[in-house]
Amino acid sequence: MFPIADLFRLRPRNIRTRLLRDLTLVILLTSGAIVALAIFSASSAERSTARAHIERASTQARQEFRVRMDPVDRRLRLTWEWGKAGLLDSNDRATTLAKLAPVLEPLPMVTALIVADSKGHEFLLSRDSEVAGEPRGWITRTRGLHEAKGRLLRERWSAERELLGKSWIDLPGYVPAERPWFIGAMSNASDAEIYRTEPYQFFERKRLGVTQSMRWTPADGNTHVVALDLLLGDVFAVVSKIEVSERGEAFLCRSDGDVFMPYRAPQPGEPAPTRQHRFVGPGETGSPLIEGAVAAWMNAGGLADEPVHFRSGDVWAWAGFRLMDPLSGIWMGVAVPEPEIFGAPIDWTPQLIVIIALVLLLGLLPAVSIVRKYSHQLKDVPKQLIGPKSFEHDVQKLIAGGEDRTLEFKSTVRMNLKTEKFGKEIELAWLKGTTAFMNSDGGTLLLGIGDDGEVLGVEPDKFDNEDKCRLHLKNLVNQHIGAEFSPLIRFQVQPVDSKVVVAVQCERSPRPGFLKAKNTEAFYIRSGPSSVELSPREVLDYVEQPG
Repeated sequence: MFPIADLFRLRPRNIRTRLLRDLTLVILLTSGAIVALAIFSASSAERSTARAHIERASTQARQEFRVRMDPVDRRLRLTWEWGKAGLLDSNDRATTLAKLAPVLEPLPMVTALIVADSKGHEFLLSRDSEVAGEPRGWITRTRGLHEAKGRLLRERWSAERELLGKSWIDLPGYVPAERPWFIGAMSNASDAEIYRTEPYQFFERKRLGVTQSMRWTPADGNTHVVALDLLLGDVFAVVSKIEVSERGEAFLCRSDGDVFMPYRAPQPGEPAPTRQHRFVGPGETGSPLIEGAVAAWMNAGGLADEPVHFRSGDVWAWAGFRLMDPLSGIWMGVAVPEPEIFGAPIDWTPQLIVIIALVLLLGLLPAVSIVRKYSHQLKDVPKQLIGPKSFEHDVQKLIAGGEDRTLEFKSTVRMNLKTEKFGKEIELAWLKGTTAFMNSDGGTLLLGIGDDGEVLGVEPDKFDNEDKCRLHLKNLVNQHIGAEFSPLIRFQVQPVDSKVVVAVQCERSPRPGFLKAKNTEAFYIRSGPSSVELSPREVLDYVEQPG
């Protein structure tokens, strides 16, 4: 528990609480003086307005997108239920079309619905293009028919689902079971989970998109997957309609900073290629505002916690970034020039600067005195901060000190090194330590380090890349601890001795955290170098302690 009540004792029970109390008083006094001065300056209100504007635009866009995506999730689950019940038969294409067309019809962002199995059969449904103002019809593509001879049957249907024509086509190299959405659905922990791919190129359309998929396995053991395709161009169309400001920009990007943009011809009048949208570097967008926003965001760590303030050309601007949930790995950025939010720049008068400098100095002097007062005691407080640029050095220093109340080693993220298989018990082991740290004084888990301090690396966990590893870690925390605790947990993935090591840094939680597994919840705290589970009575006593 956060020691709020303990702050007001004459002598709190631990050094951290005492230091927190004294520094809090200094900070409150200093901040109070600065806030009082800021009342006489328009800058505080203007900056608050800017931040509120960005937060509002980002939140509104995210909520609007979520409203559009909720029906996609619901109809994916509906189709999955039909598949589990044996109601989808690709051999009876007319009946299957009659069932699935009403599913796809009200979902403008979904470009195709796919049902496939591990034996290579597939039924794909997509909209036909609209012709001369007539209602659009349907296109089906079926794979695995007896008379196919390795080909796929493409059929064109009217809006009333009457067959208009058919043809046999070849798609060399296309295997449904080898596509990202099929492989991803197979990797889910359970059939009821929705898998969401990161952006990839659709095989036949040759355009970027994302896919949501679910699986089920009938009694015959032939696993089936149902999937919904969304073109990123359609997602971009939704985002581009968001009104930010006259010169503001709303855009999509990946966590690596590449921006999703419509194709822009190098020369006026030059026709666009077939691929109308693509991910480009920020400098290729043609927008100094977007380029500056992404650069400032990446320099700030690529997080969604706070809007970023940056300079674009000769003006200052603000930008905010939010994950486009439920899409995987896609961020929405909103960037607005500062003059469009609150007008002219702040006129910091020399007198005001001098006054603020004096107030800061008055706050700095007692702060320095307090730090000197506790300097000898702070030597006993372990240093657990791991910097991104000094990752290897900091980790090796922690390893040399060995496991203790705020440090724990785990060999892998999910691989059982004895059985050489992925094991849920391995994941729950380090999640238990994470929960214990949050319920105690915080701490660090080093994944890829043996009990004896040997650097083993997490290569046995077989992650495709570091982003996939981080996403897996985040999903486990959301599933077993709770998404509301994710701001208290930071993941760093970097090499140590040429092997990839994961550092999980946990802050102390202001409220109790429980580990959820198999319909049970357990409460852990740190006791020395171990994580100890408390009984319900012990949990109540622990939570009621003042600090």
